[in-house]
Amino acid sequence: MKTKVQAYQAGFTLIEVLVSVALLGLLIVMVSYFATSLSSSTKAKSLTVAQTFARSYLDVLRTKWSVPGQYRTTSLPDPTTNEVKPSTGFSYVTQVVNAANTTILSYTYPNATSAAPTTVADASTLKRVLLSVRTPEGQTFLFASQFVNPPQ
Repeated sequence: MKTKVQAYQAGFTLIEVLVSVALLGLLIVMVSYFATSLSSSTKAKSLTVAQTFARSYLDVLRTKWSVPGQYRTTSLPDPTTNEVKPSTGFSYVTQVVNAANTTILSYTYPNATSAAPTTVADASTLKRVLLSVRTPEGQTFLFASQFVNPPQ
């Protein structure tokens, strides 16, 4: 025969249940915080890689176009020769627009044919380059720079 004391000892007390619920809640908050931090650091890393690529790309372009003959031919850096190539999983689109706001050249990497960028003759005094970089996570960052015809 069970006594009254033994029947009450079979379950959990209210304090034990409250403490376990509080600990579970604290654990959920910590896990969500770390998941958010991990997601934020991944986005920050992708942004840094995109900015580094854009800076390198535009620096190569600035170097190429600092010579008057090269500026007029409007050639872009060639990723097929590793002149400047984005990190694995990244893609980009380059548009070159002249002073009349006409697109004179557009190049997408990677493209279906793995072809190098074409060269277009254009003697515009001012060219604007729009570089759109897409990360493996699907984020797109837009970078722009303007170039002026170098002195003869």
